[in-house]
Amino acid sequence: MKILFILILLSFTLLSKNNFAPNRPSQTNSPWTVPDNKILFETGIENNGYMLFDNQNYIFGVNEIRYGISNKSEIKLGFSIVNKFNNFDNLSLNYKYEIYDSEGIIPSVGILSTILFNQDSNDLLLNPGVKLIFRNVVNDLTISYLIGYQRVNVNNNLFYTFNIGYNVNNKCSIFIENYGFFSEDNDFIYKNYLDFGVAYLLKENFQFDISFGKNLNSNQFYFVNMGIAYLLLN
Repeated sequence: MKILFILILLSFTLLSKNNFAPNRPSQTNSPWTVPDNKILFETGIENNGYMLFDNQNYIFGVNEIRYGISNKSEIKLGFSIVNKFNNFDNLSLNYKYEIYDSEGIIPSVGILSTILFNQDSNDLLLNPGVKLIFRNVVNDLTISYLIGYQRVNVNNNLFYTFNIGYNVNNKCSIFIENYGFFSEDNDFIYKNYLDFGVAYLLKENFQFDISFGKNLNSNQFYFVNMGIAYLLLN
């Protein structure tokens, strides 16, 4: 089967790509890569369920380990641990390339390719995905938008995001974001979400963040996410 990948993505962050550009805390990714020969570790905890603090629905460790292999490319290992460390989920291997860096009306552009690993009975399934990433930066304002593709088992999924971020000062940034996805799972499914949050730099290479969100298709489904991002310096 032939699959066409067409997508767009953007995110917000506090500093320029030459310093510190984590993907957290929004649902988007940065088009910028980790600096050459540096490691960026991002992790968090999310409560994701119908009851906001239902301890049966925690996701421990929404993890990314990113490594800069050149000044325009990186590789990333992603995974999460769900239900009190009982299950691993969303194991992925990713490659990002920074196509163009810009400010103002012309966006920065990056592309991210993904292989998502899923276990189906005794078979290991390799699910391809791809994102084309854009970011506009105008003074202290950033604008993010996304369209993406990810295959999961036998289902094709399209997803998007639109993100507006604002740098309050050189340490603190806030954002609001709308995102969602379309899925073939049994029948055509559409889900739509809204989230907002704040990120704060404790050090030039250490960020803390917290965000809150809601499934707009449900009156009860809320979630909260908090975590850190740490750039290992030489």
